[in-house]
Amino acid sequence: MSNGFTPRIPKPADFKPESHFTEGRYKGKPRCPAWSKQAGAQCKQPAGHGTEKLYQVRACCKVHGGKSKGPPKGSKNAADPDKPRSQFVRFDQLKELEQFAGMSDVELADILVKLAMAKTIKIASETMQDEASSSKLLPVMSSANAALRTKQAVERNQLLLSEIRERQGKGNEDDEARDARTRASLALEEVLSSFEDKG
Repeated sequence: MSNGFTPRIPKPADFKPESHFTEGRYKGKPRCPAWSKQAGAQCKQPAGHGTEKLYQVRACCKVHGGKSKGPPKGSKNAADPDKPRSQFVRFDQLKELEQFAGMSDVELADILVKLAMAKTIKIASETMQDEASSSKLLPVMSSANAALRTKQAVERNQLLLSEIRERQGKGNEDDEARDARTRASLALEEVLSSFEDKG
């Protein structure tokens, strides 16, 4: 029994679209270069069909995005370094980030918590107690809470690694001499052995 679903045929890697029709009523006219997943072949519409670019070479028909004018301007999903949880930075901030290059994960997490708390206090002191101020304050408080949890997780990981080093009888100098993959495999073996002991 058919469920009405038409199977989609993916575009082959060696697909090269024809620029013009070679037969039929559109013979000699530019052809839509898009791949039709339903037909499993190149689109049979003329180039720019249903758009302002009708019969322009390499122009797609309206079904395959020919009417698109690019991404929306002012998109809410655009990269914004000023958002509370943004992972992007501006070019003018790159030099400021260079001073954190030699810091450990714990130190960076501590700075992150302090910055988030300072931003929370600043917004709380500048805004009035109304719904608008609450909508500004809640995301910042949430990011401060996330930063604090990140710091706690980093500290727990550092403590676990130091305990594993002590059990193996190795100091920090020996540990730094090993590459990252060797340290990770040793830590994994230690954790697995601890589970086996408990079992």
